[in-house]
Amino acid sequence: MSIRELSLSFHHQEIKIKLPKNYFKTNGKSYPLVIVQDGDYLFKDVKKDVIFVGIVPNNRKKDYTPWKSVVGDIEYGGQADA
Repeated sequence: MSIRELSLSFHHQEIKIKLPKNYFKTNGKSYPLVIVQDGDYLFKDVKKDVIFVGIVPNNRKKDYTPWKSVVGDIEYGGQADA
């Protein structure tokens, strides 16, 4: 991991941050901020000059489903806010 890529934990949630390639060389330049869920899947493909923040799910089936649901043999947890 370089200084351009940071990973931190906040309230038991992993958050990844990726800075633009020339972030530390461009004094005072503003960059768009992109915040996404499933940040672990999208993080490595970021090519644009943006500040990218990815929120990594602890358990995707529980984190993104606000109600309990069963599909086939898979139970989705219902722990997300509705």
